[in-house]
Amino acid sequence: MPCADVIAAVSGASPFPTRTIRNCSTCRRDGDCGGAAHAGGLLDQRPAPNAFATGRDPSHSLVAITTGLRHKLDRDELQGVIAHEMSHIRNYDIRLMMLLAVLVGMVVMLTDLFWQIIFRTEAAAAKGAIAMAKARESF
Repeated sequence: MPCADVIAAVSGASPFPTRTIRNCSTCRRDGDCGGAAHAGGLLDQRPAPNAFATGRDPSHSLVAITTGLRHKLDRDELQGVIAHEMSHIRNYDIRLMMLLAVLVGMVVMLTDLFWQIIFRTEAAAAKGAIAMAKARESF
């Protein structure tokens, strides 16, 4: 299931025309948008002004805006916001953030495992020392 379909199903957003994305200011006069023109668009029915881009690469990407943003900004400002979000897609920022999140998560899990091993080993050694001391006292 494509990313746009999942987000639309969860949030209740509706698609908006891709020509809106193609008309943004990041596209050159010859129509080359750096692959970002493949992005789908979603209009989320929320009053808060917000926009985001998601997707692992330009052919699997999505730009979403809220109705609050659409009502608050004029055409040129909205094109600037969409162009900004498309730049995230074109520069693979989403893929980079996903990779960094996974790497940081792995470091945290390995650190936690390391500390668990150290403290459990120390606790077991301490229990063994206490048991040996009690055994010596009983003799």
